[in-house]
Amino acid sequence: KVISDDIMQSIKSFFLIYIFVFIAGVMIITATGLDITSAIGAVAATLGGVGPGLGLVGPTQNYAFTSSIGKITLIICMLLGRLEIYTVIVLL
Repeated sequence: KVISDDIMQSIKSFFLIYIFVFIAGVMIITATGLDITSAIGAVAATLGGVGPGLGLVGPTQNYAFTSSIGKITLIICMLLGRLEIYTVIVLL
């Protein structure tokens, strides 16, 4: 079955927004002083809801050491991941 151009455009838009949010989250978390591996793991775990992260937020650690800005960023990532990005955009 052929996928229409409108559907392909919607998929591309969602993917690009998701990647943008992921990269922005990693950059903010890295700016708070966390190493890149832990930042990627933390954002992937919260945005994707995939369980424990990597590095300092791995399966034997927690998020207690992150700064307030880092926690707020991860809360936003978790909301975007659990509610889906388009839903949050519509709610705003």
